[in-house]
Amino acid sequence: MQQRTRAREAWQHARAVAAYATASDPRILDVLSNLVGELDGLFNDQV
Repeated sequence: MQQRTRAREAWQHARAVAAYATASDPRILDVLSNLVGELDGLFNDQV
């Protein structure tokens, strides 16, 4: 359970970083969108 909590916190942090980076430079939106999609699939498989 603790591992799941840490994974969720890490995922939330990664999403926040992606949102900040996208706001700083909109050109990376496509790259981050693909990355978030991949991570989302991995995270959902693990939880």
